[in-house]
Amino acid sequence: MLEKIRSALLDEANSSPQLISDLAGLESYVAESYDSRSFIELLQNADDAESSSFLVKKYNQYLIVCNDGKIFSDSDLASICRSAASNKRRGDSIGYRGIGFKSVVSLAQEIHILSGQLETTFSKKLTLNEIPKATKVPLLRIPHPIDPIVKKNIVDQTDNLLSSGYKTFFIFNDLIANSIDKEFVEFNSSSLLFLKNIRNLSLDGERKESVTVSRNKINDIFSIFKLETAFLQRNWIVAAENGVSIAFQQDPNSGKIVKASETDAVVHAFLPTHESTGLGVKLNGDISTDPSRTRIVFDQRTKSGITLIAKLIAKIIFHILKNAPLPDPAGMLKSLLPNNDPSTQKWQKQSFSSELIAEVKNECKDFIHLFSIKPSWLNTIDFQKICESAKITVAPCSVNEIDEAVRFMRFLEAKEVKLRDISSSFVNIKISNQGCVEIVSEIIRLHETKQITTMEIDIEWPIFISNENTISISHLKERNLTLDSSFIDLVSERTSGLGGLSRLIKAIAGSEMGEKLIPQLTKSLQNTQQNIPSKKEFLHSINDFSIQKTHKKKNTNLSLKKWRGAEEQVRNIFESYGWIATDVSRQNIGYDIECKNHAGEKIYVEVKLVETPSQSFTMTSNEEAVARQKNESYILAIVRQERDTIEINFIPDPVKNLEFTRQCRQWVWECSSYPYNPEIFNLS
Repeated sequence: MLEKIRSALLDEANSSPQLISDLAGLESYVAESYDSRSFIELLQNADDAESSSFLVKKYNQYLIVCNDGKIFSDSDLASICRSAASNKRRGDSIGYRGIGFKSVVSLAQEIHILSGQLETTFSKKLTLNEIPKATKVPLLRIPHPIDPIVKKNIVDQTDNLLSSGYKTFFIFNDLIANSIDKEFVEFNSSSLLFLKNIRNLSLDGERKESVTVSRNKINDIFSIFKLETAFLQRNWIVAAENGVSIAFQQDPNSGKIVKASETDAVVHAFLPTHESTGLGVKLNGDISTDPSRTRIVFDQRTKSGITLIAKLIAKIIFHILKNAPLPDPAGMLKSLLPNNDPSTQKWQKQSFSSELIAEVKNECKDFIHLFSIKPSWLNTIDFQKICESAKITVAPCSVNEIDEAVRFMRFLEAKEVKLRDISSSFVNIKISNQGCVEIVSEIIRLHETKQITTMEIDIEWPIFISNENTISISHLKERNLTLDSSFIDLVSERTSGLGGLSRLIKAIAGSEMGEKLIPQLTKSLQNTQQNIPSKKEFLHSINDFSIQKTHKKKNTNLSLKKWRGAEEQVRNIFESYGWIATDVSRQNIGYDIECKNHAGEKIYVEVKLVETPSQSFTMTSNEEAVARQKNESYILAIVRQERDTIEINFIPDPVKNLEFTRQCRQWVWECSSYPYNPEIFNLS
């Protein structure tokens, strides 16, 4: 075998010495591309040879790499000697290019192979002697009879390893020490994860480690892989179908699946690349890579691989949503959640993760609409109970209890349950007190934004709390009861304050009944009349602002909360005077709060937050135009919040009463000087 291949290659080389020189340059390029991956390439070759054991050992001045797989054939030797002449077929084995073995030239100056009857040496020095016209030669081109001195020096080791079952040996001589040590230190045992045959791996050099791999099937799709060393065990639950695999990391103690770190969550083209999956799992498939096998090449083969992986991910998601028996479905779901907001992927440059997420969404479209997800305003327990009564198919708790999972389902275009979808079931089940607060708060939001009409709100819904029991408006009226203070406070905290709840009750039960059902409303009005300046005085403080006024009134009777937004604080103050105040700050209409007093007169309030009384503030062109149109009905509220108080300086008709300078930022109007004589309110 050796002499036949050697003679043919020598004839070619001597007839074309320039070609041999060119191949030497190509070999160096390949070796540089495969930096620190020679052990992995040798491991891959061993797996393709159906090896179960793989050993890398430093012995004296040699490095010995051996396996117990099939011994070398004629075509195997020819493939090593020639470039891109692999006898392997893509899809049937890991290696297929026929250039991976060239990476080992970065380890040593001489390489010797012992396998069955084959005993050969690769040496640049020997090759140059055979091809004198070549200026330089590759290491792996011309095989020579094995150096007898080398064979003698290692015979004890090879005999011992042969007796242990090893069959093929790669002996490296004249070692490049830095490369060898780096390979030992950086070798990643997870490289074994998607191999087919290797069961035992041993490193005996700069790093000493033995790894045992066990693979046990759970069912037709899932298997558990255990990678064990003397000090560590790493478990992976691997789902495999149609030639692709997903590896979920499992805690060996609890058995729970945990999200893999970004370092671990990489794409494997059987062996690990440097490409992130964008999820908390490892992914493996027939993915095209560059010659170094570290970077993904986005060709048709990769596209097909991504599609197959997406199909498997979608299948697992479907099983999770169906509550099918899976190994830790909640852990699987968390691991499959994208590390970054998936809705932004389409704006990013092409990457494996962006292509994968888009394809997962496409593969989920046939079933995702069958499962409804929890809205953000309702707790999981009440949501599940109400939807069961309403016969709505919902995602399981393992989905709805994880905010990131709900957002991901929303990205996949799962339907979010609306109030109208479940309101018919309110009368059929017992809703928790927390659920009642959440439902009433959502009704208030929808009612105030005109997304639900009064006629759609049923007075028989038992979603209010009185004497710590759920009750409907109808029964409250019949029994002459009032709402619990704790319920009112919780709803007020979640909405636009007491005013929002008051307006809802009055809309569905009438003004008189509304005041009876909410005792705080009557008390608040009494406190307003007794302890707070009258509406006339308050309006006077706005409309008749005086630059000469220096007395600062401190109002200690309002119940304002710390850590609220400036717009919310101002709105609450207007509501405490009995005005109707609506926060419209998100509508971009030129002001933040729309107010109406008891006489039906409207004012429009733009809120500006400052840190010091002298701080400049700006108005947009839209705000300035609206202020000019509304004149004295337009009020600026300059807000300064300190630790325990909030100061609000009301300035009517700012276009008339203040001086603005037009600034070319995005055409805003800046005011750097204004009178500051605020109303002061305590915060609790």
